[in-house]
Amino acid sequence: SVPLPLDARGADGPNVVEVKDVLSGKAQVGNNVLVVDYDHSTQALTTADFLASQGKTVEFFCDEFTPGYRIDNIDSNIRWPLFQRLFREQVKINTHCVVKEIRGSEVGVANTITGEERVIPGIDTVVYCCGDRENNALYLELKGKVNDLRIIGDAAGPRKLVQATADGARVGREI
Repeated sequence: SVPLPLDARGADGPNVVEVKDVLSGKAQVGNNVLVVDYDHSTQALTTADFLASQGKTVEFFCDEFTPGYRIDNIDSNIRWPLFQRLFREQVKINTHCVVKEIRGSEVGVANTITGEERVIPGIDTVVYCCGDRENNALYLELKGKVNDLRIIGDAAGPRKLVQATADGARVGREI
């Protein structure tokens, strides 16, 4: 799959990086970090945990984050240890917030419920996790050239590892 971009003015700046680039080591991250989660998966929270464990000051923003929704999305084996580490590392968690604009080290944010806006100064890096879209380019290139061509995993649509693995197992049995 291919990451979706962060939809905010200034999101194409040099200090704005996608979460997978942070985890793969492709992106350098400064000391004051804003992690933006619009994907509602564990990935952004565990990245915030990873960065905080490196001694970085991390603030976390999520556009939803109702407790039942978020808690149910996090695997029960890591849920409480993850939140314990986040709170111990003093990661500030903001819910119902969106990034409106990034101007260098200043990030304009808004509360999705109240509409209240504010500017956060001194942000070195904005790390975003906005979900993915399918990457079916290889499938489309081979379509009509291969007798038995199947589309599975993230090529069919973004999904979790367990779903992609189930796709592969299902198609393997069918063949």
